[in-house]
Amino acid sequence: MSSITFTTLTNGRATSLLGSGIAHRDLDVHGRAELATDAVLGEVAFRPSRAQASQIFRVPPMVLRQHLQARELAEEYSNRDSNEQLQPLPFVNDGALLRYLRHTHGDVGVGRFIREAKKLVRTIRELAEMRDIETIRELVERINSAPPVL
Repeated sequence: MSSITFTTLTNGRATSLLGSGIAHRDLDVHGRAELATDAVLGEVAFRPSRAQASQIFRVPPMVLRQHLQARELAEEYSNRDSNEQLQPLPFVNDGALLRYLRHTHGDVGVGRFIREAKKLVRTIRELAEMRDIETIRELVERINSAPPVL
């Protein structure tokens, strides 16, 4: 399999190009310049890799990955059967996270609060990746129903 994937050949030339393996291609600087020229002039459609898109748009790779995953989930959500009843995911109420962490960990400093909050975010993200929506609902309900700390 080629490092660069070309699709839709027209008169011996590709009309689209995936950039995930450009650096691994056995092209000299002029060969790569020809590919770049084709892409800039619109002679081939160019789809950059995630790393390339991160560099081009000056976006951290993790942020790009989060947005790609969100789009994937949104597309999956919109492609569901219209007869299927979908409930929106719950959200953490204002102040509930602080109440929950104080209830479960006591009166903690800012640093520990941030670490524990990040752990919860990672847990929810992992559950979302596994599509375990019911467990997310239960966790958010537990956070939202934390008693006030006096």
